[in-house]
Amino acid sequence: MTVIAWDGKTLATDRMANDGSQKWESSKAWYSKRYKEDECIITGTGLLAHIIQMKAWYIQGGDVDSFRDLPCNRVAYSTSQLIVVRREGLYVFEGHHPVLRKEKFCAFGDGKEIAIGALAMGATAKQAVIICNDFSLHCGKGVEVFSLQGGKDAEEEC
Repeated sequence: MTVIAWDGKTLATDRMANDGSQKWESSKAWYSKRYKEDECIITGTGLLAHIIQMKAWYIQGGDVDSFRDLPCNRVAYSTSQLIVVRREGLYVFEGHHPVLRKEKFCAFGDGKEIAIGALAMGATAKQAVIICNDFSLHCGKGVEVFSLQGGKDAEEEC
């Protein structure tokens, strides 16, 4: 249960996590460096255990041919996605190969439809997540905003 919004320069996430009956606050994105590469922002949708497996794979060099062999990708039906923001744009890893998303903006997770509507009307990624937190049952507990221009920008309770 999450929302991730990308407005072309910043990535924002809500902070709500749950186990089906209880919700709590949690970070959903991280700054990291991939082996021999520049800083990136890593996040994802789906089960946290799967996102952590994919994140470790990516940081260690992320050989694309080995992506499908990760334990989280060998299940019959995986809905997890690894989302990586690098200088050249936002990549989505699912299935077998990364896809560079070239849209001006995009959103992921349970609140993506609300976020896309907000982004299409000119909202920033942060504003889109705030709107999702107001209207989606599956999003909340604040906002975190990330950019490659310099560290975590904001953390707010909404």
